[in-house]
Amino acid sequence: MSDSEGEPDGIYGDKVNVVARHVVRYILSFAESQSTVISRSKLGGVIREACGKENTKNVKFDKVFTEVNSLLFDTYGYHLVGLHPKLNRETITKKQSQSRTQTQTQSLSQANTQTQSQSQAVRQNQSTYDDQEPLNNIEHGEYPDLMNKAQNFILIDGLPAPPAKFEQYLLDQSKKAYEDRIIDEEYVGNDISTLSKSEFQDGLSTDKGLAVQGLTFIILAVILFSKNNLLHQELTHHLQKFGVPQDGHKIPIIDMTVEELIKLLDKQEYITKIEERSKDGTQETVFYKIGRRTQAEFDRAALLSMCQELLGLDHKQTQLIGKSIDLSINDAYKVS
Repeated sequence: MSDSEGEPDGIYGDKVNVVARHVVRYILSFAESQSTVISRSKLGGVIREACGKENTKNVKFDKVFTEVNSLLFDTYGYHLVGLHPKLNRETITKKQSQSRTQTQTQSLSQANTQTQSQSQAVRQNQSTYDDQEPLNNIEHGEYPDLMNKAQNFILIDGLPAPPAKFEQYLLDQSKKAYEDRIIDEEYVGNDISTLSKSEFQDGLSTDKGLAVQGLTFIILAVILFSKNNLLHQELTHHLQKFGVPQDGHKIPIIDMTVEELIKLLDKQEYITKIEERSKDGTQETVFYKIGRRTQAEFDRAALLSMCQELLGLDHKQTQLIGKSIDLSINDAYKVS
């Protein structure tokens, strides 16, 4: 018998599939319009609504979730990832306290250890460093998916990356199309009078997408290599070096101010904005860490691969800089 009392397994399975299809349609439309986190309560509501439309008893969440992920991947190449709790001020304070306690304990332990020769200490420290686990706790560079146990979910691309030559071909074509829309050193891709309607729509969409991707990458890289803790003023200062306006003017091509772009990335959880007020409440400090979407979509393995490509490193060199990267990004990929 199935999880639904009184119904054969086959019938119950068919009902789960039908309900799951309703949920998949909702997820795809939600991701297209808002591209943000989907709560468990919202998914539960969609499941109950689908059960009502199909005139069937409520089916279990975990059964529907499994079927939804199967449909998403088999048909569209997507994967619904269960997220860990979102980082907040209290969580950060707790982590900092634990880190200080651990450091103090280690210091006391070292103080009680017999003094050794300088050469022995050097060898011991090197051995300890070589054997220790990476500072992030995402095994093999993958985000630890909570699956149906999570309270929030995010839709990500689950397909493997296309061949490098194909990706380069797409990039070259996009670059050429962009360069064709520069006349007298001025971008005219958003001027419909200079292009046909189809060229205008396709070009604007492509150029805006590439520009947003590029700026997003810059923002994530700056935050990551600032030990995953970057003040708002420092972020805008770095962006200014790339020609991003700081005076409220909109960024060319993407037609957003820098504050609007940062707000969008925070909403989509590529980054997490943390606000901290002084004890008297007169001053507010704003800083950023990478968000849960970045942890899931652009994990440590992807970061290492990116560094390898940008720096032109071979496999051995990439392994050598892995530990340096861990030190640079600090707790960026820790989820608990």
